[in-house]
Amino acid sequence: MTQLTIGDRTIEIAPYKLSAMAKAAPYIDRVISASVAMAGRSASDPDLNFATTMLDVVENVIEVIAVGTATVDPSLTAVYLGEQFGLDNLPALQVVFAEIIRGAGIALPPVEVPAKPAA
Repeated sequence: MTQLTIGDRTIEIAPYKLSAMAKAAPYIDRVISASVAMAGRSASDPDLNFATTMLDVVENVIEVIAVGTATVDPSLTAVYLGEQFGLDNLPALQVVFAEIIRGAGIALPPVEVPAKPAA
């Protein structure tokens, strides 16, 4: 069982069943697509829109988490969770997201980082 800690409150997130996965699937797809697009790229890459892309990823991760927390407590919506977390919580959100994905039996695709050009 996955746990999410918000302040001093720890919430259990049960493994996702098919209906939960159907709700979370579009958000999961967006996280994976953006992660692959960002792999190996610099935050200064003008074609990346790094901050916007990173915030989109975080919002989609929170949506995935909210699918699971809503079954435990309907007040734990994506809006509520988004107001509780900052970018400093990103590592914890990544861990919870990965646990949810693994618990659902989804193998995340390996992200290939392109080699840097020779100087």
